[in-house]
Amino acid sequence: QMVSDCLYDADKFRWGLDNFTQTVWHLAESQNLSTRELIDRFPWGMTGIARIRETFRSAVGRQYGPDIIDVGIEIGKEVYQYLVQIYGNE
Repeated sequence: QMVSDCLYDADKFRWGLDNFTQTVWHLAESQNLSTRELIDRFPWGMTGIARIRETFRSAVGRQYGPDIIDVGIEIGKEVYQYLVQIYGNE
């Protein structure tokens, strides 16, 4: 069970900072999303990240996971505001 919980948590940790330096851009590219499509989907994705915050299973995950997710959410808000500001009218 411990290994399972650690693997689960490791997958969730990537929705912090890593999400906005790598993951979201790889997903957008692999799905051939336009900037408009990315902007339109962003709020839905941010809601999904927020739900992850309370799902960590291991003691370490429960201790550090919510903070990692909170950092990701704050970065995501900034990225979203930037995208809307620069590309919102396209």
